[in-house]
Amino acid sequence: MIVLAAPQTFNIAPRGASTVEPSTPSVPVPTPQSTNSQSVNVTSGFEGIYYYNGTTSIPPDPQVASNQNYLLEAVNSVATVWKKDGTQVLSFSLYGFFNVSLADDVTDPRVLYDNSSGRWFLSAAHLECQPYGFGCSVSGGLVVLAVSKTSDPTGDWWKYSFRRTGSYPDYPAIGVSDDKFVVSANDIATAPGDYSGAQYWIFNKSLLINGTDVHASRDEGAGITYIHPVQSLSASSTLYMVENLGSSIRLFSITGLPPDGVALLHVDLPVSNIQPIDRAPQKGTSLNVELDGFMVLDAKWFQGKLWLSLHDGCVPAGDNQTRSCLRMIELDTNKQSVIQDFDYGAAGKYYFYPALSFDGLGNLVVVFGYSSTVDYPGLMATSQLSSDPQRTLEQPILLLEGSDPETWVCSNGACRYGDYFGASPDPADPTVVWVVGEFDELSNQGFWSTWVAGVSADVGFDFSMSNSGGISVGQGGVGSNTITVDLMGGTTLPVALNITGLPSGSGSSFSGGCSGTPSCTAAPPFSTTLTIQTTSSTHCGSFAITVKGTVGDLTHTTSFTLRVCSSHVDYDLSWLGYDWDGGGEETLALNSKFLASLPTTDSPQNAGTWAAFSLNITSLIVQGVNTLTFTHANFDCSTSDNVENLQVTNGTIVYSNSTVQPLSCGQSLTYSFRIVIPSPSVGGSLVPINKLILIVQYVIPSLAGVTLIILTRLFIERSKDRKYARRANISSAPS
Repeated sequence: MIVLAAPQTFNIAPRGASTVEPSTPSVPVPTPQSTNSQSVNVTSGFEGIYYYNGTTSIPPDPQVASNQNYLLEAVNSVATVWKKDGTQVLSFSLYGFFNVSLADDVTDPRVLYDNSSGRWFLSAAHLECQPYGFGCSVSGGLVVLAVSKTSDPTGDWWKYSFRRTGSYPDYPAIGVSDDKFVVSANDIATAPGDYSGAQYWIFNKSLLINGTDVHASRDEGAGITYIHPVQSLSASSTLYMVENLGSSIRLFSITGLPPDGVALLHVDLPVSNIQPIDRAPQKGTSLNVELDGFMVLDAKWFQGKLWLSLHDGCVPAGDNQTRSCLRMIELDTNKQSVIQDFDYGAAGKYYFYPALSFDGLGNLVVVFGYSSTVDYPGLMATSQLSSDPQRTLEQPILLLEGSDPETWVCSNGACRYGDYFGASPDPADPTVVWVVGEFDELSNQGFWSTWVAGVSADVGFDFSMSNSGGISVGQGGVGSNTITVDLMGGTTLPVALNITGLPSGSGSSFSGGCSGTPSCTAAPPFSTTLTIQTTSSTHCGSFAITVKGTVGDLTHTTSFTLRVCSSHVDYDLSWLGYDWDGGGEETLALNSKFLASLPTTDSPQNAGTWAAFSLNITSLIVQGVNTLTFTHANFDCSTSDNVENLQVTNGTIVYSNSTVQPLSCGQSLTYSFRIVIPSPSVGGSLVPINKLILIVQYVIPSLAGVTLIILTRLFIERSKDRKYARRANISSAPS
């Protein structure tokens, strides 16, 4: 159900200066070029939405957000849900999604995923248009907002809208904390079309995500623009906003909750003067990339630290010319002070539209565009590890090199290139941040395209795994193994442990330094007790158990043997195969369960000759009749792939068939044998006995018209104080 909720507005407490006196450090001169070594990696990347791919808006204003399973990318007028390998799941027009007339504009999308609530938030500006040539004369507008009803972005959404009479919204931005959600927007008067201030709406998040709009709102007067809400990436009941004042950053702190009352405080924190330039040259044209210069472009908060990014003009190291640089500012929201304030640029290059995010470990990842007289607009990424020196960023890596200049919507020598790029942490992998940005693509007639990439700040992390040895248990028994995970380098990260190889009818759990069933996650170094519980239906045998530890793409394993029934006997199968030369040509199944596909690879040396094969079949042996099947694939049919000298052994031969059996193309060959596995427990203790019964039928036609069927039952009873015994029964049946 779609809800267009009528807003219920509550007055906000008057804004006042903070009662906490901020520290007043000396304002540092920004460092034009402060580069550390390169330690940022691309985990994956793919082309996202592009011009003509459901949209003809210029520029795109790309945004991206991530949850555990999906990515949601949004550009002007269209959005797409992706899997993280670049597979498109769903694409939809923002016009239809927000029920906007095609005569109007829907622009400036913003998207985020709030991990604490498990919901997606998507906003945009709906501009109501009067026809004006090929364009739009804006007569009014409103902010539209959608909130997903679940963590699935392809499902249903709650939808809301907000209007201010006499103006229309520009550059809406969104932020979130534990209990609040905020939308801000600039106000542009419908007449004469000038900025008239800013406004923001503060929502009760728990009500908003369930279809109810309860909010407080505030209008700021003329001269106040580009107030940017902050996305909190760790627990916080305070929601922050930031504003660029040129020589200071205004930090807003919002506490309380509608409808009970909201308090808004602010403090101005001095920074070095910010003087952005409004254009950047590009290869192949005299036209420049237009840079929207003064506003905060992105802002994220994590565990008391707030990073924000802007444009600034600086002279990079080794250069003598002012160029467009990234201004990077870090605030301490507890102390209300500036931690870092510096520029980041490169000689001969222009950097622009920085978007940023913390990863799950507190490292900073930044994506940005670049161009120069010898570079088409392209994309780069950099990072600052939590352990890096302040006022430094890592050597950037190239995400994508552009192949054409931006030349489509231009005025006064500069062409529109959007308002921002996007960055979002991956809740499923604490080392990865997903980023999106714009580039121009020659193969798309020079129109824009977007590139989506997973970027990881390389923290030098590695770990090792070991275990205390094998486990031996009876059916219905319990055994344990100590799994040790050691930190081998870098900053520790959470390692997820999973177990594979357990036989049917058994279970596992972890306890101690890492706890969970059937898996667990903890940061090394740690030790955990792996407990394995078998049941009376668990097969006796030896099983290869593997414990896998995973952090993102980094994986290590440790393995051991689980033995069920302390006196079990391993069963081995051996045979000769004729002309077994094609990879995967023969499929073996025991008791209708896949056993092997042989040969594992093409084996030309086996062509036209007999070759020996063997397999351990213990884990698939069952009580009673066991059926072994060979199946010849429907290829390489010129020669029959026969079987000879087949044996089942458990230290002694328990079944043997020396006859050459034909195995033709597309056909199957079946052998049967019977096994009796007695209960392993008598009086509470294991009895080391195995019984095997093999039934072989010999059909002998008699002269009297009676067929004699000789059933030979071979019992093998094995214990510490018994030898082998044999008994034969003969019976007759009518023909």
